[in-house]
Amino acid sequence: DLPMKAKEYDGVRLLAELQGDFGEHVPQGTEGAVIEVFTNPEGYMIDVAIPDDSKDGGYRYDCVTVHPDQFDVISVYAPPANELGVNPSIELK
Repeated sequence: DLPMKAKEYDGVRLLAELQGDFGEHVPQGTEGAVIEVFTNPEGYMIDVAIPDDSKDGGYRYDCVTVHPDQFDVISVYAPPANELGVNPSIELK
């Protein structure tokens, strides 16, 4: 088995213009996060933030379901060191 290109919560950038699952136009270069991974065939559901100055907060949101060749991984998710999200090497006083 080949390794998966991404895992849940990895940050990604889309390489193609796509139609969002909820009907939004998603431009090439849009960034988002992997929210679900499919293994057979390999695919990914990505929650995307689409820049839009007319919206409060400056973004519209949608999801896209993509093949591995339709995105690049731009950040790898690292889970917290423990359930509190605290680095155990920091001494709390």
